[in-house]
Amino acid sequence: MSARFLGLPIPARANMTDIIDAVCGVAIGTSASMVLVDEIHNMQLATRNGADVSDTLK
Repeated sequence: MSARFLGLPIPARANMTDIIDAVCGVAIGTSASMVLVDEIHNMQLATRNGADVSDTLK
């Protein structure tokens, strides 16, 4: 799920944690039992953003 797919408003000052919390809140509220991650092969572990995503997924 993504925030845009779910139609969640994304404030201009929202950080990644805020967005993840909002998406997780919807997943919990709908009793989602599985989350699929697409395009993970495009994650660049050598960048800070890629490392942050990797840590979040772990």
